[in-house]
Amino acid sequence: MPLRRRNGSWHYRFKVRGKPYSGTTGFEATAKNRRVAEKFEKTERQRIMSAPVDQHPITDLDFATAAGKFIVHCEDVRYRAKPATAQRIKVSFTALTTFFGDFQVAEIDARLIDAFKESRIVDCGVKDITLRHDLHA
Repeated sequence: MPLRRRNGSWHYRFKVRGKPYSGTTGFEATAKNRRVAEKFEKTERQRIMSAPVDQHPITDLDFATAAGKFIVHCEDVRYRAKPATAQRIKVSFTALTTFFGDFQVAEIDARLIDAFKESRIVDCGVKDITLRHDLHA
């Protein structure tokens, strides 16, 4: 079960749609309270699963808008403990946004990616490692 003892009380931890959720059940961590805490966790999971899903998937956005949201996520959440990594991604996205900026995210395919690679190598003269960093970002 996704229950664990923490500071004398039962805590839950699970993922829904890839997003982690955790919190306290408010019940003392005893064998007597385990079933009540499991029921609380199950109710909490059902509440989260029944919440409406974002109606605007990322594919509806142009690349520049999606890139901006991703960079904010990198700086504030994903790599907040590693600012150099967030900065490297931001630099790579400068070139990506310049090239793909007006395209819808769903329109970007292998043909456009090959065109981006050709543009970076021929027009900008970047090294292979720089191109790989850009593509990894």
